[in-house]
Amino acid sequence: MKQHLVTIVTMLAGVTASWAQTNAPIEPTGLPPVTVIGEATDLAQLETVSASVVAGDMFEWGGYHNTRELTAIAPNTSLFDGNNQRTPRFSVRGFRENNFLIGEPAVGLYVDDMPYLDVASRGLPLYDIEQAEFYRGPQGTMFGAGGIGGVMNIRTLQPDNHWRGSVTAGYGSYNEMNFQGGISGPIVTNQLYFGISGMFGQSDGFVNNLNLGTDADSRETLSGRAVLRWTPTENWDIALTLTADRFRDGFVPTYYPTTDAGPYDVSRTFDGYNDTDAFGQAIRVRYAAEDFNVVSVTTHRDWEQDLLQDFDFTAAQLLDGFSRPEVETWSQELRLESPNTGERTRWVGGLFFADNTINTDSGSVVYPPLAPIPTTQQTLAEQQAQTYAAFGQATFATTEKLDLVAGLRLNHEQRDISRQRNFINGFGTFPAAAPYSTDFDDTVVLPKAGAAWHFNDDMLGYFNFSEGYQSGGFNASNDDPVASRFDPATSWNYELGVKSDWYESKLNANASVFYSDADDYQVYRLNAADPAQAYLQNADNADLMGGELELTVRPAQGWEFTGGVGYTHAEYDRYFDPVNGTSFDGNTISFVPEWTANFAGQYRFPFGLYLRLEVQTLGDYYLTEDNTAKQGAFSLLNARIGYERRNWGIHVFGRNLLDEEYAANALDLRSGATPDQLVIQPGTPVAVGIALSARF
Repeated sequence: MKQHLVTIVTMLAGVTASWAQTNAPIEPTGLPPVTVIGEATDLAQLETVSASVVAGDMFEWGGYHNTRELTAIAPNTSLFDGNNQRTPRFSVRGFRENNFLIGEPAVGLYVDDMPYLDVASRGLPLYDIEQAEFYRGPQGTMFGAGGIGGVMNIRTLQPDNHWRGSVTAGYGSYNEMNFQGGISGPIVTNQLYFGISGMFGQSDGFVNNLNLGTDADSRETLSGRAVLRWTPTENWDIALTLTADRFRDGFVPTYYPTTDAGPYDVSRTFDGYNDTDAFGQAIRVRYAAEDFNVVSVTTHRDWEQDLLQDFDFTAAQLLDGFSRPEVETWSQELRLESPNTGERTRWVGGLFFADNTINTDSGSVVYPPLAPIPTTQQTLAEQQAQTYAAFGQATFATTEKLDLVAGLRLNHEQRDISRQRNFINGFGTFPAAAPYSTDFDDTVVLPKAGAAWHFNDDMLGYFNFSEGYQSGGFNASNDDPVASRFDPATSWNYELGVKSDWYESKLNANASVFYSDADDYQVYRLNAADPAQAYLQNADNADLMGGELELTVRPAQGWEFTGGVGYTHAEYDRYFDPVNGTSFDGNTISFVPEWTANFAGQYRFPFGLYLRLEVQTLGDYYLTEDNTAKQGAFSLLNARIGYERRNWGIHVFGRNLLDEEYAANALDLRSGATPDQLVIQPGTPVAVGIALSARF
C-alpha cells in the first residue's frame, strides 16, 4: 500500500517540478480556473479542493440524460446501478455506496440547493441544466449535506428578464422517444419571473424475455419543474421551486449466467414492474448585504416506489421479490457567506437540519416446491433520521503568496427504527420474529485545515487534511435489534495538488494525490446461511489512495479537448465478517475501478456544424468482496454530430458505439443453497438516435 502512495507522490512531484520551471513568479491577482467540460459559466476556484464542472450543453441532444450516465466524467468518479437503474450509487476515491436503500450516501447531491439525503431517490432525469459541479473529498465544512466522498452540485437554468424557450424531440434505438421543452421569462420586469420545463421519454428497452417473447425492460419517464422567482429589490432573490417525477418501468435488467442465454436474452416467469413517484418543494431566499450574503433553503420531498420482480431469475415460478419504500424528507440550510472572492478573508458558515423518514415494506413470495403453499415473507420498518449540524470554513490570505484554510463541523445524528417481520399465507398472518424498536445518537467534531501557495497568477500548489463522516444506522432485514445496528464511518483524508492556467487560458491543468485512512468502512453483505438476512457491516479499517490529472485545451476558436485520468488503490486493511465467518484482510474493495479516464474532442465550424467524440474508460473492478469475480477494463465510445442555426438544430448521436458488454452492478446472492447466484446487471448496449431542437 505504501509503495503505491510513494509511486504516485513521486510522479506528481516530477510533473509539479516541470511546471514550476516554466514561468517566473509574478504578483498573484487571482486563481487558475476550474477544470471545465463544455461551455460552462464561470465558477470560483476552490483553492484546496479538487473540482470539475460539466457544462449545460453536455446534457442536451444525446448527452447525459440522468445521473447514472455521469460515470467517469471526472477522475475517480464512477456511478453504478443500485438495485435498479433508477437508484444510481456513487463510487468516488474508494468510497462507494451500497444497494437496497441501506446506509447514508457517500456523496452529497444537491439540485438548486435542494439536498437528496438518501440513497434511493437520486435517479434524476437531467434537463434544462446550467451546469454540474463535482467536488471530490469530504465537504462537510462547506455544505450542510457534504458526503464523505464528495459533493455533486447541479444547477438548473433560472428565469430572469430574458424570455427564452426551447423544444427538443428525439428518436433512437429500442424505439426510444424523448421530448423536452421549457419556457421562462419576466412577469414583472426586474421583479417577478417564472419558468416551467419538463420532459417525457419512453423506450421498449434492450432485454428480451425469451420465456414470454416480450421486450421486458420498457421504461417511461415523465418529469416537470416549475420556478417562481421574485427580486423585490436588488438585495433580495427569492425562488420557489416545484418538481415532480413519474417513472413506469418494467423488468430490472438482470443476467443470471447459469440459466440465461445472455445479458440481454433472459428467461423469467413475468417481466415485473418498477413504478416510482417523486415530488419536491423548495424555497430559496438570498439576501446580499454590503459585508455578507445570507442564503436560506427550505425543502420538502416525497418519494415512493413499488417494485415487483422475478427473484429466482429463472423461467420457473419459485420466488418473487417486492419492495415498496416511501421516503419523506424535510431540510433547512442557512448559510452566511463573505460577499465576494476578492477579499483578503473569504468565509462561509452555516446551520443545517434534516429530518428523513423511510418506511419499507419489502420481502418475497415463495412458491412450491420451496414452500408447501405460496407464502409471503414480509418486513415492515420505519426508520427516522435527524441531522443537526453547524459548519464553517475560512480562507485567510496571510501574504500575497500564502493562503491558509481552516474549517470545522459540529455534527449530531439521531437514528431510530421500529421493525417487524411476518409470514403470510392462506391461513393468515403470523409473526416470524419478535418486533422491536431501538435507537442511537452520535456527535462528532470534524476539522479541516489546509494551505495554498501562489507561485504566480496562473499556478498554485495546495495541501489539505480533513476528517470525513458517514452516519450509521440500522439493517431493517435483521431480526436482532443489537446486531441490526451498523456504526458511522470516519476517515482522515490528505490531499496534495497543483492547479495551473497556461497560455491565456488555452490550457488548464490540475493534478493531485490523495490518501484516506478510513475506519468502520461500511460494507453490504448477505448471510450465506439465510439469504433473507442482509447486513450493512463495518470493516475495521480501509486504506484508499490515488492520484488525478485533468486537462482542458482550447488551442483555437471552435476547438476544445478535455481529458482526465484517475487512479485509486482501495483495500481492506482489517475486515472480518462475523456473520459469515470470513476475513477479507488485504482484499480490494469492490466497485472501485482501479483507473478511470475521460477524453473528449470537439470542433464547432463557423457555419454551424459541430463534431464531438468522447471516450469514458473504467479499469478493472471487483464485483464481490471476496474478489472472486471481476469486471475487466472497458471503454465507452460516444459521438455527436449536428448542425445548428440561430434558432434550430439537428443532431445525430451514438452511445457505447463499440457495443461493450459490462457489469453495471452485481447482486451477490450466493448462499449454501445457491452457491453460483451472482446476478449481473448489464450496462446499456450500443444506441444511436437523432434529435431536432428549436429555441426562441
